[in-house]
Amino acid sequence: MDPVQFKAELDRPAALALRPALWPGRGPALAASDELLTHLAHELRTPLGQIGALADLIGERAASRLDPEERRWLVLQRELAACLLDRLGALLALAHGEQQALPREAVDLSALAASVIDELAPLARRAPVAWQVEGGLQADCNAALARVLLLNLLGHAAQFTRGVAAPVVGLFRAPCGGFVVEDNGVGFAPRDAARLFQPFVRLHGGAFEGTGVGLSLVRRIVERHGGHLGALGRSGAGARFEFDFGPPGR
Repeated sequence: MDPVQFKAELDRPAALALRPALWPGRGPALAASDELLTHLAHELRTPLGQIGALADLIGERAASRLDPEERRWLVLQRELAACLLDRLGALLALAHGEQQALPREAVDLSALAASVIDELAPLARRAPVAWQVEGGLQADCNAALARVLLLNLLGHAAQFTRGVAAPVVGLFRAPCGGFVVEDNGVGFAPRDAARLFQPFVRLHGGAFEGTGVGLSLVRRIVERHGGHLGALGRSGAGARFEFDFGPPGR
C-alpha cells in the first residue's frame, strides 16, 4: 500500500478526530474499564503462573520420556505464560493511572511490530494480509504497553480486512512525527470517529469478533504516555490511526 495514495483516498477534514489523549474527565465508562482491567489482571495472574510452573514440573519429572518436539512445546508454554504475565503487569500499571511513574525506554517499534504480527491469532479470511512496516521506527515509551497498543491496532486492522481481496496493513512514521497504522478494510463512518475509543463500543455490531475494549485500551495507553491519538476513515475505504507517545521522558 502506498501511504500517500491511501491518505488521498480519505476526506481528511471530514473524518479526522486527532486530539490529545488526555480527555477531560475519566467518566463512568473509563472508570469501569479500569476497574475491569484491574480485576481481570489479578484474576488471571495466579492461573497463568500455575501454567508456567506446571510446564516446569513436567519438564523436570518427565524430560527423559519426552521427544524433542514435546520438549519444545513445554518451552513454548513457559514462554507464552511469561509473556502473558508481563502483559498483565503492563495492564495493571495502566489501570493504576497516575499513581505510579511509567517506566520508559527507547523502543524499536519496527521490530516490535514484526514480533506482534507473528503473534496475531490466525483468522479465516479472503486473502492473506500484505504487511508493510517501515524500518527504523524508534519511540520513547513503555515497551510492554507499546506491545499491547500494537497488538490492538494491528490486530484490529487484520480483523477488519478479512473480507478484502487484497488486504494491506501498514505501520509508518507520520508526517507530524508520530506514527500511523492504516488499512484498506471496511473503515468507519466519519461521524463515528469519536466513538471508536469508548469502552465496549462495537461500531459494526456482531459482524466482527471482539469485545469492544481494544481501542479503548489504545486510548488509555496513549493517554498514560501523555500523547495524541486520532482516527481517520470512511465506510468501505479503510481506516487510519495516528498516535504518538508524548514528549520523551515524560
